[in-house]
Amino acid sequence: MASIKGSSPEEITRLYRVMRTTCEMIQERGYFVSDDRIPKDVGDFTQKYCQVTPSGNVILRKEMTMNCAREGDVSDVVVAFFLEDKKVSANQVRDCNQVARTQNAKVMILVYSDMITPIARRAITQVNNSEEIRIEPFSEDELMVNITKHELVPKHIPLSAQQKQEMLQTFRLRENQLPRMLSSDPVARHYGLARGRVVQIKRPSETAGEYVTYRLVV
Repeated sequence: MASIKGSSPEEITRLYRVMRTTCEMIQERGYFVSDDRIPKDVGDFTQKYCQVTPSGNVILRKEMTMNCAREGDVSDVVVAFFLEDKKVSANQVRDCNQVARTQNAKVMILVYSDMITPIARRAITQVNNSEEIRIEPFSEDELMVNITKHELVPKHIPLSAQQKQEMLQTFRLRENQLPRMLSSDPVARHYGLARGRVVQIKRPSETAGEYVTYRLVV
């Protein structure tokens, strides 16, 4: 039986950063992530999510899978899968979808290392069109850093449906009069914003102290 090849220190550090960003992303969407799931440093990540073998530490991506409920609403669940295979296949999408459904998840995050096959992309689109569960694929490269913490990215605050209506009434605006943000925008993807959501953006201003704008996700 062939021995399992150990993960390199670079790969372990990489997955540590990906795991940290994923936890932060889920928290920033309003879901609860227990402290013991979030690795404090590379050593803590190695202890939590690696197996010691004769060939060195091996990352156990299945152990990194997270099931998190929204704060104040346990019926709203997100599941994050860290896929072992470099290429995402339609079979992987199907298997993860089945697991997510047994956990009554509304959102399924797929974290992959290389690429998504065309057939898998069609499978994801088909599931998303069903509107029963939403699949959000992220490459590991996209999760190496938390984009919302970058100094050049202003503060984004997603509005609830009620906050959106109150804002439109306050400024006497129609939805289609708002500036737009693509749902493919990195910040929109970070917060999992679907079409029709509105985000408040706060930028520093030398004259007003703070400049506030709103964008509609399309």
